[in-house]
Amino acid sequence: MVEAPVVAVVQYTYALGNKVVVPAGARVYGHLEQANRSGYVSVKFYELELLDGTQEKIDAVGTGLDLGPIKGKVFGKNTGRNFLVQAASGLGSAAAMLVGNNNSAAFSENDMLRQQVAENMGQAGDSEIMNLAVNSRVVVTVPADTKIYVVFTRHEQTPATLHRVASNSP
Repeated sequence: MVEAPVVAVVQYTYALGNKVVVPAGARVYGHLEQANRSGYVSVKFYELELLDGTQEKIDAVGTGLDLGPIKGKVFGKNTGRNFLVQAASGLGSAAAMLVGNNNSAAFSENDMLRQQVAENMGQAGDSEIMNLAVNSRVVVTVPADTKIYVVFTRHEQTPATLHRVASNSP
């Protein structure tokens, strides 16, 4: 996996008492830590850049607005192709067993041949599905305007509480 850079822009001003701690418009820099086939991504933030250009080291993570993992869109899972391969190999195996089925109690050479063809078709289908899984290139994207929370993971004890300052914009 490629470690991709992430930049978040703070939407609201945050203050401790009367002191502005993080102004609206500040940038938070980090990187993508991991992504999975379900589209969930993990982001770690390491630097806060204030409006005057001052940079502060931070320990923070990105979360979705539900405080869960950030959810992106997934491409390249080959779901449709997997379904078609499974369906085709299943139908082929069933057809091989049913076509020319012997109704007598005796087990003939043709019955053994049909059974072997059905097994071979099933194994070929399984092999193709495994090949699709190994060679697939899953891509997870998160649109640039996705709203997230930047949650600080290390803090210093202080008696004041951080609060959002009312926005002056309409």
